[in-house]
Amino acid sequence: MAIHPFKIKPVVKNYLWGTLGKQSLVARLAGEGDPNQHYAELWVGGHPQASSIATLSSGNTALDELIKAHGQELLGERVNTRFPGELPFLFKILSIQEPLSIQAHPDLTLAEELHSRDSKNYPDKNHKPEIAIALSEFKLLYGFRPLSELVQLTQEHPELNSLLNDSKAILDEEGAFVEALYSSLALAESEKLAVITRAIAARLTNSVSELSEQEKLFINLNSKFGDTDIGVVTSLLMNFVTLQPFESIYTAPNILHAYVSGEIVECMATSDNVVRGGLTPKFKDVSTLVAMLDYQASLPNLVQAKQVPNQINCLRYAAPVTEFCLEMLSGPSQITFQRSQEFAIYFCLNGRVRISSKAFSIIELVAGESCLVPATYSPCLVEVIEGTIFRVVVP
Repeated sequence: MAIHPFKIKPVVKNYLWGTLGKQSLVARLAGEGDPNQHYAELWVGGHPQASSIATLSSGNTALDELIKAHGQELLGERVNTRFPGELPFLFKILSIQEPLSIQAHPDLTLAEELHSRDSKNYPDKNHKPEIAIALSEFKLLYGFRPLSELVQLTQEHPELNSLLNDSKAILDEEGAFVEALYSSLALAESEKLAVITRAIAARLTNSVSELSEQEKLFINLNSKFGDTDIGVVTSLLMNFVTLQPFESIYTAPNILHAYVSGEIVECMATSDNVVRGGLTPKFKDVSTLVAMLDYQASLPNLVQAKQVPNQINCLRYAAPVTEFCLEMLSGPSQITFQRSQEFAIYFCLNGRVRISSKAFSIIELVAGESCLVPATYSPCLVEVIEGTIFRVVVP
């Protein structure tokens, strides 16, 4: 029996960095709102650790198991050949009240190695390139600052020079300078790290000048995580980025980053591999992080949304990946997606949308609802009556 388009029940993740109660977009979309609970993430996907639920006429079943059993029918021959029986992407909504860990994601080769070595802390063999779209003002730390800014930072805070003195790297090259600075910081003894952190904190606290937003973040992180968390000083070495609603950024493997605050849409290759280096009580793997990072100055890799040709109110956020392509549809509009044998997942952020084709009756979504339209039911008509909906396909 053919599997008709079906709704998907997302999975809610409660982490301490998430926003409390109904202030959280995640909570509101999930129809929850315990005032004492932190609502951090909403997952729509088939990751085996937290698979969404497919709501079929025959009953509910885990989405990952359904796709494993019916990959050809659901994903279509093209996608199922490349990713046999697996949904290759994971769609999320994040509500960020407190900074996340300083982290990076491994490339495919390293992901396989880490999983083989330590499957408990690295549960996937897959890499995790990801794109984030701001839904509110979104602040994050991303990559290392340009060489000129880091040199100036060592002049403003001479304590950092002690890290460079410990290194034999060639310091007239950007990558070597950044690697020497960060690796020496990350691997420093706790006592030395505390001396550096306290000195910088004292100088900033006693400054007669108005502190920058990044310096204020350093003070807050120091207050929360103490003098010996390497993430506190690391926050000064990174680019401080602010995105406005519907601006987007792509994070490639091996790029150091940390989300600070805001609400976002996120889409990534299906993986939960995170190499952490600070600002968290979770497992940290500093030596791996130091070895894997891209130490070139990493200016924010902003993704420019582009209008989809011949489609009204449809923007495409295309990342340089093979696992997913994210589109945003706004109402009122009617859009026909003509490509045959193309499955898609839809998520309604707000408003109301109807999806239909000659092969199936209308499926309607409201805020917080999502659905999967199997490849066998394309092409299809998407009518956004009002609001905003996201569509994810495999390019």
